[in-house]
Amino acid sequence: MSRMQTSGGWLFLLLLMTAPARAESLYLQQMAGARWDTQAFDETLTLLRQHHDPKPQPELKLPPFHQQKETRIEVQREFCVECHTTLPHRESKRLRSYLNMHVNTLTCTSCHFRPQGVELDYRFWTLDEAQSPQRLIAPYSQAGAETFPPEQPEIARQLQAWKQADEPQKVQLHLQIHTPLDKQGPSCRRCHTREEPLLNLQSLDYDEAAVRKIQEDRIARYLGDESLEDQPIQLIDLLR
Repeated sequence: MSRMQTSGGWLFLLLLMTAPARAESLYLQQMAGARWDTQAFDETLTLLRQHHDPKPQPELKLPPFHQQKETRIEVQREFCVECHTTLPHRESKRLRSYLNMHVNTLTCTSCHFRPQGVELDYRFWTLDEAQSPQRLIAPYSQAGAETFPPEQPEIARQLQAWKQADEPQKVQLHLQIHTPLDKQGPSCRRCHTREEPLLNLQSLDYDEAAVRKIQEDRIARYLGDESLEDQPIQLIDLLR
């Protein structure tokens, strides 16, 4: 294998098939031009071999002490959830519940598609308007919304290719899809701050009270404090 692992002939044909539908999309352009080295290929191969589909857990019954609000998981959102599930954040026990709350207000690409040298605009995007309307904040480039529901023709073909691919082809597809993305996403304090926040909430029609509530959110600022990352969460700390 050469130092630079590029997509094989079959994947090149696939990209030729998918490109005309929405070749102007910034993410799809970067996906088509993605390149990776042997190390990335080997690491992805190991990752895919270790992957196990999540098993459904029995419904958790809690005493009705706190008001419980169900997460809207019936809506088909971006194609990322085909593999990552609707509540995708699992790695950090400290942050995962808080991060998963954001799926009701943000698209996956809002946090994980942040191309260098490109200034994206963030607006509301309506998801599945005909079935179950939901407005989510999404990044916009000059091509429009950088969002990718699985029913889009080019995305549907990618998902079909995955189902038919063998192991080496799945590694290449995985790298092709993920190379333009930022795995970690921004820290809590990139948005929950009054000093140059990532999102311009005023332009999204949040009123001053809502902006202040989001930017000064104590839970977000506490969870985003890296100096406390290895310490147990204590409610008293949230009041400081």
